[in-house]
Amino acid sequence: RCSQLALSGWVCVAWFAAVLTFPHPAAAQEVNSVAESAAPYTPVVVSDEARAIHSRSFVFDGHNDLPWEVREQGSRSFDTLDISKPQPQLHTDIARLHQGGVGAQFWSVYVPAHTAASGLAHQMTLEQIEIVQAMLARYPETFELALTSDDVMRIRAQGKIASLIGVEGGHAIDNSMEKLRRLFNLGARYMTLTHSDSLDWADSCSDVAKSGGLSE
Repeated sequence: RCSQLALSGWVCVAWFAAVLTFPHPAAAQEVNSVAESAAPYTPVVVSDEARAIHSRSFVFDGHNDLPWEVREQGSRSFDTLDISKPQPQLHTDIARLHQGGVGAQFWSVYVPAHTAASGLAHQMTLEQIEIVQAMLARYPETFELALTSDDVMRIRAQGKIASLIGVEGGHAIDNSMEKLRRLFNLGARYMTLTHSDSLDWADSCSDVAKSGGLSE
């Protein structure tokens, strides 16, 4: 389910992902059994007609967790994880972005919801934005920051990938409108209302409701 809320001059888009939990070991075992008995994966064959249709436009990907993977696997360094080279252990590298026709990408600056309890959520989000900024500086021939729809079209016309920043979960602002404005000023152009935890002002579908949706 998707809802939209105009907040502080920008649009926050809430995406609520369903989370499945299996409280009993037997249930998890049954799911594993079904997965093991499933037919092997067959690669999708893309027709020439489909390729032609795809090539006339571009993919606008609304979510990519590469910044978190760089933090976890690359010590926040593109020297360690150089995405100009094939990175088969990741879902993303520059070659595959071009191969898939990606013309615009929202880079997620996700941090786990539990970081709010320790007061680290906002600081870690700032660090994730720094990873995106480092990527843009490292690969200027491939990426450029986009802040508006006009930016997206201009950057795409130059043959580069328009790069936008998305904040995954309102825990990143620590209940502070000033911190929300700070993220906006650093380039963020969406923020999902919640992630896996309910907040003081918004409920997550994977946690106990506090506000009946949004607080007043």
